[in-house]
Amino acid sequence: GTGGLGKTGIANAVLHSQPVKDRFGDSRFFIACNLADTFEELIKLIVRAVAPARDPNQAVIPSLISHFKKKPTLLILDNCESVVDYQTRLDDSFLEGLPDTVTLLITTRITAQFAKLEGFQLGGMDHQTSKNLFVHYRDFRDEQSVMRRTKTY
Repeated sequence: GTGGLGKTGIANAVLHSQPVKDRFGDSRFFIACNLADTFEELIKLIVRAVAPARDPNQAVIPSLISHFKKKPTLLILDNCESVVDYQTRLDDSFLEGLPDTVTLLITTRITAQFAKLEGFQLGGMDHQTSKNLFVHYRDFRDEQSVMRRTKTY
């Protein structure tokens, strides 16, 4: 969906929810895909987050796949549309060998269809829900400051 619908906010809420913490523990990773322009850069971001001490002699994707087999892992790929050709490359290069221990949450502004994933689309949030989510995750905690910065519709 378009920017501002709350995709990143929902992804963060999932990442920090207690049931997700209970299930995945320290194997919860949030990857800001907008920091990568290419599929190769995206994979490097994932490696740095997930397996920084991987064997440098092993190919990158097989190394990640091997790491993911060790325990249940949540991998959130946020703003994935920023990576050129990510959809085809994820399908062909990455998802093919991804073990069942990995749960993926992918946010994107474009409609994406992955052959190897089941997905669903979320509708937009109403203004009050969006504001509540913003208030919950912002750096400042003053409700009046938020009211001054947001327009009431």
